[in-house]
Amino acid sequence: MIYMHLMLAVGWIRCCKPAASPLPRCGYCKPLSVYKDILTKGITHMSEQNSTEMAFQIQRIYTKDISFEAPNAPQVFQQEWQPEVKLDLDTASSHLADDVYEVVLRVTVTASLGEETAFLCEVQQAGIFSISGIEGTQLAHCLGAYCPNILFPYARECITSLVSPRYLPAVEPGTGKL
Repeated sequence: MIYMHLMLAVGWIRCCKPAASPLPRCGYCKPLSVYKDILTKGITHMSEQNSTEMAFQIQRIYTKDISFEAPNAPQVFQQEWQPEVKLDLDTASSHLADDVYEVVLRVTVTASLGEETAFLCEVQQAGIFSISGIEGTQLAHCLGAYCPNILFPYARECITSLVSPRYLPAVEPGTGKL
């Protein structure tokens, strides 16, 4: 069974070990089924503080842009394969209509051997979200952390599918390492 940990400080989902793992779990892990309603149907609930209806729904998730470059191939792969991997994350959001927002998560993975770039992979994973009943810093947190948290596994899957089938070692999920 896969367990997930919602890291609120950075806003990303981190996969933890199954229950049979010898490593202790953090205590915050919950089964993937806990997040199923959020990821598939959206959620609607009442705020206890001001009794206004708050609603969050995923309308669509899609890959907006994807690219893979190996500018120094094949020479770079004739060297010992111990690349330095750099992972960059960036988010952007835009207001599309009343209570409808597009959030774009850009993930860039760069692997270098010395001063030569082995490969550069960039994915822009986007989603359209319907968010109502929240404003200000709560809305900013939702658009800047919670929505990218939902998009990250899709972006990671795209990067892994670009890097792994080729002549390159796979990117280890959650570590940014090859």
